[in-house]
Amino acid sequence: MHPCFYPPDSSWERRRPGTIPLLGEDKLYRKVDNYFPARAVRFRMWPTAPAETVNYHRPISVYARACRDANLLIRDILEPVPGEKVLAERDYLREYVRAPAMIIFECVKAGEL
Repeated sequence: MHPCFYPPDSSWERRRPGTIPLLGEDKLYRKVDNYFPARAVRFRMWPTAPAETVNYHRPISVYARACRDANLLIRDILEPVPGEKVLAERDYLREYVRAPAMIIFECVKAGEL
């Protein structure tokens, strides 16, 4: 998960108060709070999911430091978004064009460039 936009205390601010922001037009902006505390967050992917999932939130600086400590150099940072074909089939993923859900660090061992 992208630590900047999906820390545990983040959510979509509703365009219309009192509604559940499901569709893109229902979402005003992504509200982020308590970004810095590192912690494990247990949740269910949907209310009746058979098992809990755990997300380990960490700020980007923690990931960068872990790469450095492992003697890795960050070659690239990717923030993928769904393509038009996927969006045509699954419009509910359009929110990930506004705020990326994932971040990928492409790393190489120092000295192996």
